[in-house]
Amino acid sequence: MSQRLQPHNFSNEGKSEECDILVVYLILAHDNPDMLGRLINALDSKQVHFFIHIDKKSDIRKFLPCIPEKQNVHLSENRVNVSWGGYSQVQATLNLMDEVLNSGIDFKYAALLSGTHYPIKSNAYIFEKLSHSTCEYLQFCEVAEAGSEQKINAYCLYDYALFNPRATFSGNGLLNKVIRIPGAVVNRVLSKVIPIFYQRRLVRNITPYTGANWWTLTKPCIKYIIDYSKTHKDYVDFFRFSIQPDETFFHTIICNSTFNIQNGDITLRDLTGRPARGGKFSKLRGLSLTYTKCSPIGDPKTLSIADLKEVSSELNYFGCPQLFARKFDPVVSRELIGKIDNDILGNTC
Repeated sequence: MSQRLQPHNFSNEGKSEECDILVVYLILAHDNPDMLGRLINALDSKQVHFFIHIDKKSDIRKFLPCIPEKQNVHLSENRVNVSWGGYSQVQATLNLMDEVLNSGIDFKYAALLSGTHYPIKSNAYIFEKLSHSTCEYLQFCEVAEAGSEQKINAYCLYDYALFNPRATFSGNGLLNKVIRIPGAVVNRVLSKVIPIFYQRRLVRNITPYTGANWWTLTKPCIKYIIDYSKTHKDYVDFFRFSIQPDETFFHTIICNSTFNIQNGDITLRDLTGRPARGGKFSKLRGLSLTYTKCSPIGDPKTLSIADLKEVSSELNYFGCPQLFARKFDPVVSRELIGKIDNDILGNTC
């Protein structure tokens, strides 16, 4: 029988209190330094701070000229070698959350973004929405509802390059594929064969949740996640060997607590009036505030000028407003970014 995590007990929940800083942006970046700099400049304001994690395997010297030297821009010194689909992405995020809490900054919301995000609403619009809100913004559903049990019951070694399907060992594409073969075989055994005989179970039978890994959370919620992570080592250790834990680790903590999630009772099917593609994500609930357009195989699509209509629409998620979008590329998305700057953000330079 599943159980909820211990409920939080923050006295200021549900109140729209004045904070020195409205939003802190937690940014995970590994490439496209120019895009990161443009993102910071677009969101910059007296009411925001930026906490930025640059992947440890990336050359930070390429980023420094693009990052504004301002008092509200903070580069994390606790850098992690981030691997796609591995726990390392969770650790990098936890490091940023811990750093912002230890900074002493009084903030209302923390928004997790990638270096390829870009705002699709003006700062005035973002501030107006978040200043009058008290709930959490993330998209979620139970792992079982999405048919994603593999994210919990299978072992994963993606933080080790040999076993990561996106690791690069050579500039030769064919050689990369050959080097990845042993790791692919091991991954298949771990994810497909072993679960037939033994399935991992989340500690204390907590109900596991999954969803998009970009969220906007209140300060009490951020503190709750950090406190829980530090006091429940077994929970953290479980996710060190899970598949894409950045899409389950935070969601499971939040959704088993008593925090109020925006649109928490409204499913994707309720919004669309029809099942999602394949039916797997029809029970997704909540709202993440990040607009993402996926390819037929589910990977986030790089946005271009062809996506202007959807991106520029105010209610661009089935009648709900999104504040940010991804993925943007400085070349592929150049024309689209220019239109956003001129027509939405009001930046003419």
